[in-house]
Amino acid sequence: MEKFKKEDFIIRGTMLVGLNESGLKKIGKATILEIPEGITVISDYAFNNIGLEKVIFPNTIRKVGADAFRSNKIKEVIFNGDKLEIISAYAFYDNKIELLKIKNTQNVVISGFSFAKNKINKETKDKLTIECAYVDASSFISK
Repeated sequence: MEKFKKEDFIIRGTMLVGLNESGLKKIGKATILEIPEGITVISDYAFNNIGLEKVIFPNTIRKVGADAFRSNKIKEVIFNGDKLEIISAYAFYDNKIELLKIKNTQNVVISGFSFAKNKINKETKDKLTIECAYVDASSFISK
C-alpha cells in the first residue's frame, strides 16, 4: 500500500497546509497519513474528504484546524506526545472513528463537534484514551 511522504505535502514553516501535486496523485491509493515530525499545525480543510483511514500525529503537533480531516473514512486517530493544545471544530467530523488516543497534557481543548458523526459510542468508549483540560459538550454528539 502506498504511503504519503513528506515530499507529498505543502508545508509553510511548521504548518502543514495540504497535499501538493504528487500527494494529490496518491488520493485513493494511500489511506494512512503519518504527519511528519516537526509539524505543529494542520491547516483548516487540509485533508478534507480524501479517503483517509488512519492518522498518526507526531510529538510536535499543537493544533488541528477546523474541518481538517472532515468526511474521510478514518477509523483510527493517534496523537503522540504532550504538546497538543487544540482540536478545532469539526476537525474529524463525519468519519468512522472507533479508536482515538489522545495522551497529553491537561491543556488540550476539544472544540464543538470535533468528533461528531463517528462510530464512537458506548461499545467503543473503552478504546478512547482522552486526558485533556476541556471538552466541548457537543464534541462527540452526532449532528
